Amino acid sequence: EQLRWESSGDDSGAYSIAPDSTEPIEGTSGTRIVLHLKEEAEEYLDAFKLKTLLGTYSEFISFPVELWSEKTEYEQVPDEEAEVAEGEP
Repeated sequence: EQLRWESSGDDSGAYSIAPDSTEPIEGTSGTRIVLHLKEEAEEYLDAFKLKTLLGTYSEFISFPVELWSEKTEYEQVPDEEAEVAEGEP
């Protein structure tokens, strides 16, 4: 059974554990961590920064910790209708 652990994100330390209905993790075991960051925490979007933190805080863990990252970049396409509307009197 796949479970979801969710932190309240405040200083109370409260959390909940419930069944998870998202897409199963590939393989026989593993953990998916999803971070929702505030704007002032953008430094943690950098893969090198995360690898450094993982190395520091998982140094004495007896099993391998791997970081998989994905970055989505969107292509900006000009809106021709908006350009025509701007040029009209």
